[in-house]
Amino acid sequence: GFGDNYNDEAMLDVVGHPVLMGNAPEDLKKKIGTVTADNNHDGIADALEKM
Repeated sequence: GFGDNYNDEAMLDVVGHPVLMGNAPEDLKKKIGTVTADNNHDGIADALEKM
């Protein structure tokens, strides 16, 4: 699953492959660990290509 803010945190905690967008808050990035480019720079496409 993909997310970019605190409202996505519960979902990211239960999905198999959580990915945060580059514009997410720093504390979430540290918690989730997998970060891709931001919303304006094809972050989802970049993450999917790497999977």
